[in-house]
Amino acid sequence: MEKSWHLEIKDDVAFLTFDFPGEKINKFTWSVMDELEDIIDNLPQAKALVIQSAKKDIFIAGADLKQFEDLLKDPKKVREVLEKGHRVFNKLEDLPFPSIAVIDGACLGGGMELALGCQYRIVTDNPHTSLGLPEVSLGLMPGWGATQRMPRLVGLQQGLKMILGSKPVDGKKAFKMGLADIILPQEFLAQQLPAAIQKCIDGKARKKKKKGVMNWLLEGNPLGRSLVFSQARKGVLKKTKGFYPSPIIALDTVKKTLTMPLKKGLKKEIDEFVFHSDKGFANARHLIRVFFGMEHLKKQETQNPKKTNRVGVLGAGVMGSGIAWLASYRGNDVRMKDINWDALGSGYQEIQKIYHQLKKMRRVKPDAMNLMMHRVNYDIDYDGFRNQDLVIEAATENLDLKKKLFADLEERLSSDALIASNTSSLTIEKMSEGMKHPERFVGMHFFNPVNRMPLVEVVAGEKTSPEAVNRVVQTCLDWKKIPLVVKDCAGFLVNRIFAVQANEVMHILQEGIEMERLEHLSHKFGWPMGPFVLADTVGNDVSSKVFKEFEETYGVRFRVPKILTALADKQLNGKKSGKGFFIYEGKKETPNPEVKDLLHTIGLGSAKYSDQEIIDRMIAAMLNEACRCLEEGIVEKHSDVDMAMILGTGFPPFRGGLLAYANDYGIGKLVDVMKKLEPEHGERFAACESLKAMARDHAHFDV
Repeated sequence: MEKSWHLEIKDDVAFLTFDFPGEKINKFTWSVMDELEDIIDNLPQAKALVIQSAKKDIFIAGADLKQFEDLLKDPKKVREVLEKGHRVFNKLEDLPFPSIAVIDGACLGGGMELALGCQYRIVTDNPHTSLGLPEVSLGLMPGWGATQRMPRLVGLQQGLKMILGSKPVDGKKAFKMGLADIILPQEFLAQQLPAAIQKCIDGKARKKKKKGVMNWLLEGNPLGRSLVFSQARKGVLKKTKGFYPSPIIALDTVKKTLTMPLKKGLKKEIDEFVFHSDKGFANARHLIRVFFGMEHLKKQETQNPKKTNRVGVLGAGVMGSGIAWLASYRGNDVRMKDINWDALGSGYQEIQKIYHQLKKMRRVKPDAMNLMMHRVNYDIDYDGFRNQDLVIEAATENLDLKKKLFADLEERLSSDALIASNTSSLTIEKMSEGMKHPERFVGMHFFNPVNRMPLVEVVAGEKTSPEAVNRVVQTCLDWKKIPLVVKDCAGFLVNRIFAVQANEVMHILQEGIEMERLEHLSHKFGWPMGPFVLADTVGNDVSSKVFKEFEETYGVRFRVPKILTALADKQLNGKKSGKGFFIYEGKKETPNPEVKDLLHTIGLGSAKYSDQEIIDRMIAAMLNEACRCLEEGIVEKHSDVDMAMILGTGFPPFRGGLLAYANDYGIGKLVDVMKKLEPEHGERFAACESLKAMARDHAHFDV
């Protein structure tokens, strides 16, 4: 078996290099831990032990989650693995000579805990250097000593941020906060490392801990610490809404152990982890699978496509300006076009607004922001479009308008330029009718807001070339977006599935269930936004138009609710008009009384449903449409449906996605729900053949 660790003695210093065989990253497996422990147990006497990585931009990415996922089912095995990690890292800490972690790249999870077990940490200013503890984002908590060593090293407040926030820090921040003892320039790491190691050997590396009245008030006495823990708990509950227990478990573990001797606290950490490994960490299995699903989509391989450098954007509205911002932020020169200067001015202001938000959050520096904004230029004509590599259309959802735009573009673009549409409802096939080169036409469906939503549906029409899809996928990856290739159909994957839920909620509203109750139930299930606030955000006029197109394509199961048509007719379009289902005054949202009047006009029912009946009905509608999409080959993998719903609609990640939820709840139970609803509601709840077969065979989705 090929070794992962390579030991070399130079000038009485032991250099231990981690090089996990056959992969781009270093990760802890049980055999890796066995090998490491054996090396530590048999180390010769040395001046220091230096642990480093042979991987580019990676120190240690953490534990092998695939192995850990299986272990969570057995508390005895969980304890065994935790105790092994503790034993190995304790041995590092207790060596009779300095143990030093040299971190030039990602140092996360178990890798961070190994570094904390070392007596010293040397980091570089490499942009890829990041130190963090992502465990709570995976439904777990750190279990190899970080709940004990991190607060003791950097202080309670900074320690809790690292443990509860799952947000890594770069090398400079790590050094500033005392997490690292020395920072070196990455370009001169080899030259300056020997002197840095000698500093550690001489005991001159560690920074002095911060002292002061404020630090004592908050961390140096029980009352202050109680306040810190109380505020941290409020922050966690505000962020997680109580759906994610793991950060609270981690917080309580730190609170119980902070004043204990380190070794006693470490033992308590193991006990707490094992105690919660069943129920407390129950949603870890879903969150870990979501993590792997995202990693799979992020690491798609492309076939050396032509690089996108210059991007054109047609339309300076919310979506167009968002796409223009994204391209400029990721280093592309952007040409934005609209029909008049007012629209272009508004679009450029939206781009400025996003950049200023990033500057305020310290995500971008002022000089970098100015450079990025100067990458965007705009005009009301097609000057400069001849040199574009990719042009993305983000105009109004009007088929005739789009066809005219594409005809104009084909006359002006170079032969190898790609044309993409950000349409959310029209098909690539219909839009490409009349195009001279439909093979270079592809869908790029971004989600609003572009600067926050990670998913892009890459839509391949029947005549779209594989090369065009390949280039667009790579462009999405270069822009740090997550591309999902889907087959062409009205609404593609996400909007098609989500539209039936949006429609169903409005049908339930018409049947007599209060809007406020439906909003509350949606939040209770875990959706980030209630259905009616979401409708107002999208625009009820837009939804009405799009849903009518869906009804024309798919028939009565997409029948547009009367209330949506009534709102659009009254121009109660939502946030952009100040009124929709709610009235918007600044940040205040109040139910719009006009909605009740409209409901009575169109015929308000008096139905009574339990909360679970309402949830079942919405899920059943989505599940049925998702299965139709799978039958039609819109996507082939079941897991792609779940990733699309999580990344594109905000389906609660802790539930694993739509199909994972159906597995847990019971596919047969949901088919029974449809059978009960079909006599009254017709085709909307006629279960598709594949779903009925799964229920009959007691099958599960492969997620």
